[in-house]
Amino acid sequence: MDELQSLRGTVDGQIISRDYLLIDQSQIISALIPMNPQTGKPEISAGSQSELTYAKLTGKDRFVVWEGARARLSPWVEKHASELFNNLTALETRLEQGV
Repeated sequence: MDELQSLRGTVDGQIISRDYLLIDQSQIISALIPMNPQTGKPEISAGSQSELTYAKLTGKDRFVVWEGARARLSPWVEKHASELFNNLTALETRLEQGV
């Protein structure tokens, strides 16, 4: 069990590296931020935050979907989103228009 735990950092690092490589190969990054059904608050993961930040730093467009009340969304997310959509249909319509 200790051996498996000692590998955790290595595996996590490989996952992060792969995710950043996929961002490097993309024109657009999209993120769907789920809503906690009990609180109505967004539940954005640390990984999603990191990927949005990396995409911004590398000049990629960042499309974020949040279906909740805009006032509940973190200003951090709004700052890191190129465009914010209130549902997946709006994002699909935007993507059909081209980048």
